[in-house]
Amino acid sequence: MDRIVSLIIGLLCGIGQFYVVRATLKPLSEGKDLQMFKVVLLKLPIPVILFLGCAFINIKLLPFVGIAFCLSLTSSGIINHLMTMKKKG
Repeated sequence: MDRIVSLIIGLLCGIGQFYVVRATLKPLSEGKDLQMFKVVLLKLPIPVILFLGCAFINIKLLPFVGIAFCLSLTSSGIINHLMTMKKKG
């Protein structure tokens, strides 16, 4: 049961991280200057809290959380790209 909960938390945090990165990099796609302080500051909290929290609770669950986080972050990017391509075409 604890593995399932850690997978779900990792998935949700990965999706949240995708939207944070997307929001911070939006000025770049609009041709505006990128505020590096804002990008670095906003990208850091979700993974740090997720992985440190998991490490303090049960270090054996860390691979499950990490894999779920990475896969959901990647799949969110792919889904966003496919939806953007569908809107343009």
